[in-house]
Amino acid sequence: MKVNAFFVSIGWMALFATSAMAQVYRCEVNGKASYSDEPCLGAKRVDVTPTRGLDKLSGKSQKSSEVRREEHNKLLADFERPILRRTPEERATYSRRARNNLTPEEMAECYVRDPRIESLEKEEKTANGAELKQVQQQLLKERKRQRELKC
Repeated sequence: MKVNAFFVSIGWMALFATSAMAQVYRCEVNGKASYSDEPCLGAKRVDVTPTRGLDKLSGKSQKSSEVRREEHNKLLADFERPILRRTPEERATYSRRARNNLTPEEMAECYVRDPRIESLEKEEKTANGAELKQVQQQLLKERKRQRELKC
């Protein structure tokens, strides 16, 4: 039974990975794990980076549109790097936010929240007791707002 639940979870993670936001959280409630694109209290971020496929075995390139977009983004980021000084990841984040039609104010708020969330995630790893609860509550609040903004 656990094997089926594992594969169902993997299927959900693959589904979330194909979404525009591609942010998946692992939540535990009463000892049971669930995966969602919505944050919960004490959620752990899950890396759902898509695989590159088996091009070499088949001889044909079978890449999803997202993988092709990522490769295109990397080429453009390499080209722009001397001017804009952005990594491919930073360019991908900016492009995703631009596709979501964020206003300049919303985009600025997203960029302010990014380091806050990163800092809170680091704090969460070392906190315990009441401090942990407080950090998790703040992290949940930040993640929810980030989701509302479509960062």
